[in-house]
Amino acid sequence: MIFAFFIALGTFFQGAEAHGQSLISNSKEIDPKITNKNAPHLLPVKNRPIKDDVIYFMLPDRFYNGDPANDRGGMAGSRLDHGFDPTHKAFYHGGDLRGVIEKLDYLEDLGVSAIWMAPIFKNKPVQGPKGQESAAYHGYWITDFTRIDPHFGSNQDLKDLIRLAHARGIKVIFDIITNHTADVIQYQECQGENICPYRSLADYPYTTRGDRDGPAINPGFMGDDPRHQTPGNFARLTRPDWAYRPFVPEAEADIKVPQWLNDPIYYHNRGETTFRGENSLYGDFAGLDDLFTEHPRALDGMIEIYKFWIKEFGIDGFRIDTVRHVNMAFWQRFVPEIRAYAATLGNPHFYVFGEVYDPDPKALSQFVRDGKFPAVLDFGFQSIAQKVLIDGAPRRCWRIFLPPTGFIKVIGAMPAFCPPFWAIMIWAALGIFSSKNLAPMPMTRCCSSGCAWLMPDAFRARGAGDLFWR
Repeated sequence: MIFAFFIALGTFFQGAEAHGQSLISNSKEIDPKITNKNAPHLLPVKNRPIKDDVIYFMLPDRFYNGDPANDRGGMAGSRLDHGFDPTHKAFYHGGDLRGVIEKLDYLEDLGVSAIWMAPIFKNKPVQGPKGQESAAYHGYWITDFTRIDPHFGSNQDLKDLIRLAHARGIKVIFDIITNHTADVIQYQECQGENICPYRSLADYPYTTRGDRDGPAINPGFMGDDPRHQTPGNFARLTRPDWAYRPFVPEAEADIKVPQWLNDPIYYHNRGETTFRGENSLYGDFAGLDDLFTEHPRALDGMIEIYKFWIKEFGIDGFRIDTVRHVNMAFWQRFVPEIRAYAATLGNPHFYVFGEVYDPDPKALSQFVRDGKFPAVLDFGFQSIAQKVLIDGAPRRCWRIFLPPTGFIKVIGAMPAFCPPFWAIMIWAALGIFSSKNLAPMPMTRCCSSGCAWLMPDAFRARGAGDLFWR
């Protein structure tokens, strides 16, 4: 079994001369019968379980610019309008889907058999308060869930990429979001302010306007606990002003697709999260519009959206963002239904894994056990690895090498289905070593001796093969 992540973040190809002309692919002329020449043992894409794959994690904007004509996403104006500025780390740099297609030879030469891309749906190009603006090069500020962002190309470009990748035996995995959309909804009470404080369910219930003592609204609504997450109950929820008075600016009234996403009734509208307790589920991320995922229409809508991508494009799997910030009942239906739908279309190995950003195995395990996820990213291992390799914790070095027997007991599954995730650890390492002007060789700090050659065994102990990054 090989389950390796090639970390592509920050590995933006500046041109063929940087890696040699041999990297320029002839992908458009690939014989559709070709399979991955570096992995002759692989089964065809649709018949291959994820445990046999080598995954390349890619931020498309930082990968390769195959079509400079789409750098500004078809928009005029300055970088605050279109978001393109390759001289600034917080703006678009020009990487796109045509660039991925051009580098399929490079990916195949690495032995890659699956590409996991950061979100590429249409985004609000620039957000942030004055003087702190940044662009959506990362893909997490979605406005249109049915289109590829024009900075990355078109829906046809994606079809071409998947067709050509599949011809080589390479899967394409989408990074998707169900928790939030771009920041469009505003609150009357917070005009001119960067943050609206969170307003709780206890102090601002759904059935009064403004606070517990406010005028009655939404008569007959019984709340959003799992037993009341029914169309009949939510039909009584007609006013979204239980905590704040939300509104959509006129210029952005119909910016979201599908159309139902433009209605504030499908959002929590309770102000900013602190990532703790109740507001971890109900609060806005840096102002991003937090979907009311307990609402049956929101659940149905998200299932419809992602079935569309499976059917129309032949996506091979989903990595799901911000899983712990969505209610469990949502996942209990979403994950099994999405996987079952893919199976009806001939993909019985459609893979779903979630980002539960928490180092506690008990917290991670509930999403496998209760949330029906086949896997979640192993942030427990990532956390320990970071402490050992970056923070210099030699006394705890031994923990990294132990098989996760306790974790297996908790989740009731083999660790092969809990893929390790080293990206954050590596980002932190790069930041630390850059600031200290040190060579990026953190393994030498792990133990007094023997750490470097033990690392592959440690990685396999968590249920994966060798680790590579570039």
